[in-house]
This record gives sequence, C-alpha cells and structure tokens, in this order.
Amino acid sequence: MDKEKLQEIIETGEDQTTEFKRSLRDVAEVVTSFANAEGGKLIIGLEDNGEKVQALDQWDLNDKRAKVQDSINSVEGILETDIEVVDGLIVVDVESNKDSVNKAPSDYFIRQDTIDKSMEHDQIRALMEESGDISFEQVKCRRFHFPDDIDQKAINKFLDRSDISQDKVDIDSMLMYLGAAHRKNKSIAVNNAGAILFGSHPERFVPNSGIQCVAYESEGESIEWVDKAELNSPAVLAVFEAIEFIHKNTKSKKRVKDTARETVNQYPTDALREALVNAVVHRDYHNQREKTQVKVYPNRVEIRNPGGLIGNMSIDDLWTDESVQRNPTIASVMQRMELAEEMGTGIQRITEEMKSKNYPEPDFKDNGKFVVNLIGKEIPQDLNERQKEFLSKSKFSGTYTNSQYQDLMDVSRNTAWSDLKEFTERDIMDKKGKKRGTKYEFK
Repeated sequence: MDKEKLQEIIETGEDQTTEFKRSLRDVAEVVTSFANAEGGKLIIGLEDNGEKVQALDQWDLNDKRAKVQDSINSVEGILETDIEVVDGLIVVDVESNKDSVNKAPSDYFIRQDTIDKSMEHDQIRALMEESGDISFEQVKCRRFHFPDDIDQKAINKFLDRSDISQDKVDIDSMLMYLGAAHRKNKSIAVNNAGAILFGSHPERFVPNSGIQCVAYESEGESIEWVDKAELNSPAVLAVFEAIEFIHKNTKSKKRVKDTARETVNQYPTDALREALVNAVVHRDYHNQREKTQVKVYPNRVEIRNPGGLIGNMSIDDLWTDESVQRNPTIASVMQRMELAEEMGTGIQRITEEMKSKNYPEPDFKDNGKFVVNLIGKEIPQDLNERQKEFLSKSKFSGTYTNSQYQDLMDVSRNTAWSDLKEFTERDIMDKKGKKRGTKYEFK
C-alpha cells in the first residue's frame, strides 16, 4: 500500500472495515472481530480523529511489528493477515474468514459498525454452525502446555475409575485415544475437552468452566449463605468435590447394616452424581460468563448449567432414549469412568433413583439454562399437626426410642407408640429391635 492510498483511508475515517489505534492495546480483539465479519484494516499509530500520535517518531517499528504478530498468533482460529509499515504507521490487513470462528484470548469478537463487540454464546454457536467449524471441544487449547499443565490426580482418577493400570499407560497416547488431544508435528496439542477434563486449574484455559457451590440457610430473596466453594478442578475431579460439598451441607446419619457401619446421606449419591455429570456433559462451554452452579437449600438441591436444551428439544423429549450430545468427548470420558451409563438416559435414572428412595420426583426446567431440582422428602399433609411437627423438627433424619419421642413431643407413652407405628406403616421409618430395645429409624 502506498502513502496516497493510506491517506485516502485515513481521511474516510473509522467504519465497518477500518479501525485506528494509538497503541498496541486490543490488537487481537480487533483482528478477531474483522476476521469474523467482513475483514478490514487496522492502522496503528493514529488517534481516533486520524491524527498521528505525538510519540510516533520515537517508535521502534520493528519491535512494534513483532509485537503485533505476537498478538495475531494468540488468536485461536485461522487468520489471513498482512502487516506493512507505511509512512511510519503499522497497517494490518485482515481478510474475512467465514470458514472458521476466531477467538481472541479474552473472548469471541465481531465487528459491528465501528465497534468490536463481544459475541453472545448463541451468536458464536450460530456462526460455528454456519461456517461448519469444528466443535468447541475439538478446538486446540493454545495456552495449554503439555505435559506441564496436566493434572496428574485427574489422570490417576480416570485410570482408577476405568480400571486401567497406571504402569501400562502412555498419557499422550491415552489423551489422543480419548479425543482429548492430537499430535501436531512431534508435539501433543491438547484441545478444549482435554483442558476441561484433565487440565490443572481448567479456568486458566476455558473461563468459568468450573462449578460454583453455595449452601443457604433458608429459601427466599434476601438469604444468607452458610458455605461456599469455587471448584476449579479438572471435571473428572470436580464432580466428586461437588458431591462432597452437598453431603457436607445436608444431613447424614450412621447406621449398621449387615454388621458394617455405613453413612446414609440426605440425598442419594447416585442421583447427585447423575445430575452433576449431566451438567458437566451438556453445559454450553461457549458461554464463558457463567459457571455451572450448585445451590443447596434446607429441603432441595438445585443444579443449573449454562446453555438450555439443544436445538428444538423440549423437556418432554428428555424421556426418550435419543441422546443429543453437546460435548461428546467429555460424555465419553465420563461414561468410561462409569460416572454415567448409557447416554440419553441420565434424566430417567435421576428420577428413578429419587423415587426408589421415597423422594418426590425431581423438577426439570429449561429457561436458557438447564435446571435440575432434587427435592427433599415432603411431610404428608394428612398427618396430624403433632406428627407434622415431629417430621419438621427431625428433618427425616435420626433414630428415636419411644421415650425420646415422648420427651421431644411432650406426649404420653401410648401416643408416642401410636405415632411411631404410623410412621412405620407409611414407610417413613423402620422399626428396629424388640421390647425395651425397640428403636425407630428414618429410612
């Protein structure tokens, strides 16, 4: 480009395909936004009004040009660019690329008029579908350095759950077999799925890909939280950490079964695991503004993940055996770890597990986010007020003798016996022992 042509562009001013920058700030964002739209020219060394910056004659143009190239190299995608130095200015010519969706280190951008606008996740997904681009899972994670960024605990957890001997495993071959990486020249390139599943602190690579857990003391709009955890572990570990958080913030009891002492939690572990794996597998990782959320209330657990149901699916479609997977690589790894069974049946298994333990059916919602509500045991409304009060106080947990019931509810021995008998007949409690050793334990 000669000086005359450059001057014509400067006199026209900034528009859909022209951007002036006084410094190297946000070069990757501008280049990305041009590539995702109609292409354009970035001219570095100009104020917004087209005047040259005052310190321009002091610039080391070779150094500036190299830094511009570094910014371009940080973009994920396929860029066609040309960098020139014309009349002391750095001119970057960016071609439109509709065959790929390009991403700057901070976000996806697209040019609209004179603005480099951050793209909404629905817009990103639509652009990917239009371009025929590879899925988000399979995009190379440019900031991931193999093997330094691998979390060995996550690898060990996968091998243990998959019943694979650690002595017989070559990690790079394993990742490629799982679809979490591919070989590029002589090095291993880990993709986004690999970073989410096995990366050390995955949010360094995929922002907000972790799980946020909060426990509240009550329901309501202005409520206080009593416990909180930001889980930024690899997904194969975070699922277990989230289950542990829920159990820690809900009631549990000890009981003896077949001479062995076991812990019985307020919510079935299998149902929690299915719901959490469902969230990790089906969330929309294009949406990097929100995390998967776990909210623990006194009588329910809510699990919500960014991204509603795929395409035209409805809640009713969840009861069919057809599986539409947003993240098939992540789903496959979870299945190999036996954290999920046959794909497409997770919602059914959550419901069956809750019902088999005498819980109400879970509630499922799709409002742009997919929400699962696991509801605690409800107090039967046809009980008398005293019996309802006991269930409310006990929270369906613990073991009681007749004497303890008398003291707690201030009733006679016969009334206590009558109430406890009704609880056993309604399958709310189990009767253990005989005569003076009789105890009543919540199921």
